[in-house]
This record gives sequence, C-alpha cells and structure tokens, in this order.
Amino acid sequence: MDSDREVQFRDQLYQMHSVNKRVLIRKDDYQKIVRELLDANSSSKKSPQQYYLLKKYEVLECGDVTKLIRKGDGSEEPVYFASIEHSFDIIQKTHIATGHGGRDKIMKELSKKYANITQEAVTIFKSSCVPC
Repeated sequence: MDSDREVQFRDQLYQMHSVNKRVLIRKDDYQKIVRELLDANSSSKKSPQQYYLLKKYEVLECGDVTKLIRKGDGSEEPVYFASIEHSFDIIQKTHIATGHGGRDKIMKELSKKYANITQEAVTIFKSSCVPC
C-alpha cells in the first residue's frame, strides 16, 4: 500500500517537474549537478554554467556518500537538496516525527534541513495519508 502511495506521489511530482524545473530535481539531474560541481572544483578554466553551479551549490562528501547542499558561509548546518525520488521518504519521516503534523508543521521542520521540498509536495503527501 505504501508503495502505491509512493508511486502516485512521485508521478505527481514528475508532473510538477515538467512545469517547474527550478525547484524539483530528478535523481539523474541531481547526480549530474554533483558531477559538474566536482569537475568545476578541479578545473582551472570554468564555464559560465560551472560558475553558476559553484555560486548556488556545494558538494558535501562523507565517506562514499556525496550530498548536494546549499552554498553557505560554513557557520550553519548544511541545507540539503533532495531528489524527487527521495522526497517521499523524507516527507514521510518528517510527517511521522511531527506526530502526523499538518502542512505548516512539516514545512517548518523540513526547511531546517532541506532547500527544495515544496508545500505542494507536502500537500500531495498529506492528501494520501490514511491516518490523517
């Protein structure tokens, strides 16, 4: 049952992505950005696209795990970018951690750790939560 909810959730996010590519990131695009950032960091001559990516994102590497984070000044906790494919699990964990909290409660918690999970995504998730 949860897998059906997850598939429906992802399908709706893919539809949203086709309209607005600025916020939601598909997994393959996420990995492409990470690769481009790693290339840009080691490149002496950078393209305009690489400068753009370096201004907006950073790559956080911990062991063999590589995460895309919002560019910051280093004094704060990292704020991660999530792919569409990981959004369901992230929202579900936050929804349960907030005691099946509402949209605003979930968004408040998510905004502490994630940069690109939208209210629309949370609303879609909430609409399929059976206990709610």
